[in-house]
Amino acid sequence: MIARHTKIALAFGGLLALGGCVSTVPQYKYQCHDGHQFAASFEQEKALIIVDNGREIELQQVRSASGAKYLSDDDMLVLHTKGDEAILIVNEISQSACHIVK
Repeated sequence: MIARHTKIALAFGGLLALGGCVSTVPQYKYQCHDGHQFAASFEQEKALIIVDNGREIELQQVRSASGAKYLSDDDMLVLHTKGDEAILIVNEISQSACHIVK
């Protein structure tokens, strides 16, 4: 199952924007060390991240040795979360550590 305080890290080469989503599922706002911001929500075995101009990308939870791991359908995005830390890997190249904004 997904932890309540799951953290995500994203790097999208400047394309991320803090977004909003109409939903009853809690949405978390994140700040990355590289300056990017994004929003995410978690429901059952998936994560929904909000990127450029409010575009939503759904990621499915996959097996992880530790923490929670999510993967996009096209395998372009990988989220790995554990405690207060998280990383998103884009195209196996860019990654950034992020934390929740309170």
